[in-house]
Amino acid sequence: MFILYNKNSITYGKIKRYYECKLSGFTNTVFGPITLKEAILDNSVVIISADVSYAAPGLNSPSIAAITVSINANATRYAAAIKTNSYRVEMITDKNIEKHIISLIENG
Repeated sequence: MFILYNKNSITYGKIKRYYECKLSGFTNTVFGPITLKEAILDNSVVIISADVSYAAPGLNSPSIAAITVSINANATRYAAAIKTNSYRVEMITDKNIEKHIISLIENG
């Protein structure tokens, strides 16, 4: 399962195309009353988690972006990447998402 902040982003299109074409997956947008439990129990899923951490106030250090991706059909094994993002950047950059999520899925 992918949950992206903005469906209209370039990243959404790249992840969707890669997942459907290279991994033979399917994507869908759910508007009905489906629960997360139903979605996970009835399908193979990819779960992505991401977070950004910052240096203490006053320090001139970059943000750190961490991404984890489930790498098996039951979402019980995960791969992770951690990279610098940019100084005080709150969002993970599209460049980091594209580079690391696809790499994590391919290489586990």
